[in-house]
Amino acid sequence: MGIELLPLVYLALAAAGLLCISWKAVHVLWLTPKRLEKCLRDQGFTGNAYRFLVGDLMELSKLMKERLSIPIKLDDDHGPHTLPMEYRTLKRYGKNSFFWFGVTPRITIVEPDLIREILNKHETFHKIKLDTKLLVTGLVTYEGEKWTRHRRILTPVFHIEKLRYTLLSMQMSCDSMVRKWEEILSNEEHVDLDIWPFIDHMAGETISRAAFGSSYEQGVQIFGLQKVQIEHTFDQHRSKLNQVPGLRSVPTKRSRKMKEIHKTVRALILDLIERRKSETGEVEKKEGDEDLLGILLESNRKEVGEGSTGSGSSNGMPMEDVVEEVKLFYLAGQDTTASTLVWAMVLLSQHQDWQQSARDEVLQLFGTVTPHFDGLARLKTVTMIINEVLRLYPPVTRLVRSVDLARNDTLLADNLCA
Repeated sequence: MGIELLPLVYLALAAAGLLCISWKAVHVLWLTPKRLEKCLRDQGFTGNAYRFLVGDLMELSKLMKERLSIPIKLDDDHGPHTLPMEYRTLKRYGKNSFFWFGVTPRITIVEPDLIREILNKHETFHKIKLDTKLLVTGLVTYEGEKWTRHRRILTPVFHIEKLRYTLLSMQMSCDSMVRKWEEILSNEEHVDLDIWPFIDHMAGETISRAAFGSSYEQGVQIFGLQKVQIEHTFDQHRSKLNQVPGLRSVPTKRSRKMKEIHKTVRALILDLIERRKSETGEVEKKEGDEDLLGILLESNRKEVGEGSTGSGSSNGMPMEDVVEEVKLFYLAGQDTTASTLVWAMVLLSQHQDWQQSARDEVLQLFGTVTPHFDGLARLKTVTMIINEVLRLYPPVTRLVRSVDLARNDTLLADNLCA
């Protein structure tokens, strides 16, 4: 009798499992979004009604395609092109509004005081967990004690005395780029020149020199692979497959290529670290070893030493984390630097009075000699121009934070509603 009942037991268990999965799906894809929508509307926010599974992703995809197909002029408002969904939502519903990124509602905050308050409330507003492990993790993805430890170890990299070393890297890369331009112009009086590829390469080469010093050629190879990885990551996040919960981990040709690049970059950086160890006998700084990798390894070595002599446990980074911080240095600096320089040149070409003022200031301070580190702080006009470029054309257009409305039901109403 017992054996005869086994199929029924298996069937009952399968039915119960299917019921649990179905209930969880309904909860994630419908009940939770509708509860969040009610919570937001009760607090005075407005936006589109939730659409099952996709939210506003179809409209977002359509807007992106439309904007990419429309040429823009320098004097156009870039808001609708860079943040089309946020721009349309704010225009349609006002500042206390939201839109649906799949099953998740997103509120756009534009007031500086509120942005500052949100960024300072680390325990309430958390960094979102993006699937970027194959691209980079590092400091910008950490929170809590791990963020504090990594920030402490990385601080020496950005000391003013350490930054002096990067000036030589910038000079070498800039000189190389200008010589290429002079060669192009040597036989022509007027040439239409696309400066983006040159400046993009110059920024990447500068960071490679600053990060790896005498091993910068290996750095160029590493960062070239990272650039390809960035393109794959953006394509992956834009794909419709990525927007459907449960389908993001489906193996594809792109995902396999990304894993291959991830392994290659990791191996190349670890090889550089091991070579530093073999040169010095241990991970400690040599005289003249002032590149990012050398400073980071030295700072980490000191942190490990202080931890071992204190509580008996290491406070340093494992080598895997060092790899991620090196990758992050490139990701955070290469495109942001290149885009800022390009926009600066564009604006200076439009406002030639400011171009002349900047040129006069540089010639007054440095004459015909190579600019030196101490004089850079006295470039008041140039600093004003760079700050204005960053204000008009910021290389980072948004920061995203998440909040658990189930635990903070009145928080948004108290702090964000007008």
